Amino acid sequence: MKVDLSGADELISALKRVDKARVDSALIKCVKTNASELEGHVKEIVPVDTGTLSRSINTKMEDGGKTAITEPDTDYMTYVEYGTYKMAAQPYIRPSFYRQEPAFKEDVKKVVEEFTKGR
Repeated sequence: MKVDLSGADELISALKRVDKARVDSALIKCVKTNASELEGHVKEIVPVDTGTLSRSINTKMEDGGKTAITEPDTDYMTYVEYGTYKMAAQPYIRPSFYRQEPAFKEDVKKVVEEFTKGR
């Protein structure tokens, strides 16, 4: 799943006029905070039978901290999320993502406003 941020051209133009290291630091903090909140919510609502699926949920940071990947690491994670012809879906990733998405967008917006105000 990806988050689409409208106005990317204006954002890039404005950010070119500010200190890249400070912007990167603020965005990395934003990504880490939201990824942590996302992981917490996924773990709250994941269906638990043996607990293996819940324990396998982790967040990996990539791209120097600008990308976070929160996912379980089991062979059956997709079957639980989407179901099978023998088992109903028990979504836990998608609802968590859609719950966190507005907060993430708002946090990114705050970072952008902080570094572009008065420019």
